[in-house]
Amino acid sequence: MWVGVLGSVEARCGVVAGRPIRLASTRQRALLAVLASRHGEPCSVDLLVDSIWEGDPAPERGQAAVQTLVSRLRTAIGDAGGDPDCLQRVAGRGYRLERTAVRTDAGEFESA
Repeated sequence: MWVGVLGSVEARCGVVAGRPIRLASTRQRALLAVLASRHGEPCSVDLLVDSIWEGDPAPERGQAAVQTLVSRLRTAIGDAGGDPDCLQRVAGRGYRLERTAVRTDAGEFESA
């Protein structure tokens, strides 16, 4: 999966020219941006809630709200032909994108 985080957040299966992944909401885009920027490191639910609802009141049930966003993002990845299992739950630590399954425009910029 390729994720663009420099500018508007977008995602595609495979490479830049791959099939677009439909990101249905700004919160779904924020979730993807945070996970992609961590390069495979787990993100705690608290970090995700703070990042996704930055400046807005966080939902009372933050963990459930994050789980719903994760589920919807997995569905969007699968619908575009990608592997939804690249978005993984890490027991007791939160969520992560499998490092080998994701490339970002920021990572390509840094390595150039």
